[in-house]
Amino acid sequence: MLRPTGAIHHPNVVAVYDCFEWRGQPFISQEYVEGVDLASALESTRRLPARAGALVALELARGLEEIHAHGIVHRDLKPGNVLLGRGGEVKIADFGVALDANAASLTRSGQALGTPAYMSPEQLRGERVDTRSDLFAYGVTLYELLAGIPPFRPSDDEESPLGLMEKGRFAPLRRVAPA
Repeated sequence: MLRPTGAIHHPNVVAVYDCFEWRGQPFISQEYVEGVDLASALESTRRLPARAGALVALELARGLEEIHAHGIVHRDLKPGNVLLGRGGEVKIADFGVALDANAASLTRSGQALGTPAYMSPEQLRGERVDTRSDLFAYGVTLYELLAGIPPFRPSDDEESPLGLMEKGRFAPLRRVAPA
C-alpha cells in the first residue's frame, strides 16, 4: 500500500493520516470533508457555470501540482474523487490506486487501474503511467464540469473509451457547452 500521501499537506488534497491493513484488507484513514463529491454536484446541476468551473479547475490544478511534487500519480482522478466542502473548499480524495512515480510499478504490465472514462490511453492499455495520465484525467474532468458529460462515453452498442480516444471521437466543448 502507498504511504507517501501522508506527507502531503495542502488545502486542495484530503489529508491521509494512515494506511494500514486490518484482517487482510487494506484501509486508508483520511480527513473528513463535510460536503459532497463533484459527481453528486454534477448530478443535481448537470454542469457548472463557467466561472464556478474555472474556480474548481484552479483548485484541482493546485492540488495536482502538490501531489505530483511529492512524486505521486493519483491514477483515478474523476468527479467522484473530488470533494466540495461546505466552506467552498475543493479537495482531491481517494488515493486507493495511487502510485509512487519514483518506485517500481505497483501493478503488472497489462493491468489497468482506474475508471475507464477518465483514464489516459496508456493507462487503458495497462502501460506504465506518470503524472501526464493525471493531467489527461484532469482535462476529462474539466470537460465534464462544463459540458455535463465526459468526452469519451460509449453507449452500450459502441466501442470502448480507448477506441473512441484513438479515433478522436468526442464532441467539441464549444458545441456541447457554448457558454
